[in-house]
Amino acid sequence: MAATDTATDRLTSDRPRGGLTALCIAVTTSWGLLYYSLPVALAPIAADTGWSHTAITGAFSAGLIVSALAGVRVGRILDTRGPRRVMTAEGIALVAAPTETPRITEAPAPAPRSAL
Repeated sequence: MAATDTATDRLTSDRPRGGLTALCIAVTTSWGLLYYSLPVALAPIAADTGWSHTAITGAFSAGLIVSALAGVRVGRILDTRGPRRVMTAEGIALVAAPTETPRITEAPAPAPRSAL
């Protein structure tokens, strides 16, 4: 049987297509916006919330650490169960997050220091 190059064969191949390129560009752009927008937004956030610049950047750093740690677990879930459930949960979280953000009005109080 001779090998033929049909449209179906091209669509079902494992070669990356344009969607992968678009996804790479979108992810790189969104991470760039996340990192480089904080210095611009730092002063207005501090003015609006009363939080110090240290607290804001500390919270940002903590969020990145949590993201990195969660990424390992999410990667394992993606490998075992596929992306459908993970992406659905992410979509729900992304819709819910902006509705809850306005409820945050003050930074948590610092833990009391014990006398040594």
